[in-house]
Amino acid sequence: MPNKFPDEVIILAGGLGTRLKKVVNDCPKALAPIQNTPFLHYILHYLEKQGIKKVILATGYQHERIFEDIGTCFNSLTIDYSVEEYPLGTGGALKKALTKIKNCEHVFIINGDSFFNINLVEMNNTHRLNDADLTIALKPKRNISRYGTIQVSRDRIIEFAEKQPLNEGIINGGFYLMRVNIFENKPLGEVFSFEIDFMQKFFHESRFYGYISNEYFIDIGIPEDYQLAQKELPQLL
Repeated sequence: MPNKFPDEVIILAGGLGTRLKKVVNDCPKALAPIQNTPFLHYILHYLEKQGIKKVILATGYQHERIFEDIGTCFNSLTIDYSVEEYPLGTGGALKKALTKIKNCEHVFIINGDSFFNINLVEMNNTHRLNDADLTIALKPKRNISRYGTIQVSRDRIIEFAEKQPLNEGIINGGFYLMRVNIFENKPLGEVFSFEIDFMQKFFHESRFYGYISNEYFIDIGIPEDYQLAQKELPQLL
C-alpha cells in the first residue's frame, strides 16, 4: 500500500479558553501568547517543517481575530477557514471542516491547544501499515489525573478510560490521522463530541490505532501548563 503523505491538516481552533481567562486576556485559546507569540504560530511553524502544505482552521469563538492574525497564508502554508456560526462541538466542527479537504483521502487533525512534537511521516507510515480508519498520537505521561487514558494491544485501541487519579498512563496527545470519509453512515447529528460521541462509541467496530511517541508534549488548557509552555515551547522552534 503506497504511503502517500497527507499534506493537509485541520486545526480545531474554536476553543473558548475558559480555564485560561485568569492568566490570558479575552482571546481565542489558539492565540494565547507564548513569549509574545500566539500559540497557533508555534503549531504552524511545526507543520511547515513537517511538510504540510495546507491548513484548515476550524474556528468559532472570535474567529475574526484568528483571521486577522493569520490571514490566508503563513510562510509557505496555505490557510483556509471553516467557521462555526454556533457551537457544534469538536465533532461537529471537524465534520464541517472536512468539506474543505479536496486532495486527500486521509487528513491530519490537531487540537488547537496542544503541541506534540511528533514525526508526521512516521505516524502516517504506521497509519497506512495498519490500514487504520483513525490513528491517535499517544503520549506516555506521569501525573495524569486531569486526562483520560487509552489502552492499546499491538497498537490497536481497545479501551478509553475516564479521568482518574493515576501516577502514569498513556494519554491522547490531541493529534490524529483519519480517513476523510470516516463519519459517513454514522448516526451522528450536527452537534457532537469527536472524543465522546464518536471515538469512544465506535472504536469497537472500526480500525482505531495508536501511534505512541515520547516526544515533547504540552497542553495549554490550564494555567499551570500554560505557564510551563512559556519556558519550554520557544526552545523547540
